[in-house]
Formats: sequence, structure tokens, C-alpha cells
Amino acid sequence: INAEYMGFDGLDEPVVPQRLPSTYFSEIAKLQSSYKSMQKTVKVFSRFTPFETVQYVLAHSSAQMGMKELLVTCLFADIVGFTTICEALPPGDLLLLMADYLDAISKVVLHNGGTIDKYIGDCVMALFGAPSVQSEADQCANACRAALGMLVKVEGLA
Repeated sequence: INAEYMGFDGLDEPVVPQRLPSTYFSEIAKLQSSYKSMQKTVKVFSRFTPFETVQYVLAHSSAQMGMKELLVTCLFADIVGFTTICEALPPGDLLLLMADYLDAISKVVLHNGGTIDKYIGDCVMALFGAPSVQSEADQCANACRAALGMLVKVEGLA
């Protein structure tokens, strides 16, 4: 036993550690696995949700699943003439266009405090005011800023 590593308890004898039961090791392994799983979940969740929302959910992890009535602002955005564009472009080019478009407008939504609810083809449905609560004025202003930012981003894609 390395006396320097173990230290002394004030007596002349080094402190000898007791062997940990195997259940402690399995408990530590479970904790490590749960922690890694949580990290993965947070990483995925953060891709589609504002960082502030992720922080809110983690801070209020004791919150129960359920429903709560909230006033929210909903923003729908899609590409005008999308069907015509689809018919004119080869599949590979359409895929690249959609990837660039959805990435650009999603970043604008998140940057302005919105949460992406869903993608419906070329449409993005975003919520402002949920799950992180915003005042009615703030959520409306944030949604309008997001809409204007989308226009600027889409012009850059053309």
C-alpha cells in the first residue's frame, strides 16, 4: 500500500481502503450511461430548440408532463411556387436547395427566440412564447423579426 497515496488518519498505521462491493461499480456504470444518454438528448434537442429553452427545461426538470394553456405566436413560412420549382429541378439539386433553405430559415427562427414545431414539406411551423414563456408583445416582435430575417436569408439563397 502506498502510504503517500493512502495518507494517515493521525495514527501510525496507513488507512487501508475497504473493497467496494460490486454493486457500487454497477451503480457507477449506470450513472455514466445515463449521463452520456442525457448529453446525447440535450445535443439533439439543442439543434431544434433555442439554447435558453434547453436551459429552462433542464432547470425545471421536475416539471410534469401535461398540458398548459398559453398564448403563443405561430409563424408559418414556405416557398412560393414550390411545386413549379420541384418540377423544374433535378432531384439532387432540389435536395440541396431544400437543405440550404430549411437550415437558413431554421437558424433565423432559433436566433429570434422561436421553437421549430415541425417541418411540413417546404413549410416551417415555428412557435414563439412556448415552451419558454415570452410576453405577447415580445413573441409577436420576435416572430416578425424572424419573418423579416427569413426574407433576407432566402434572397441570399437565390
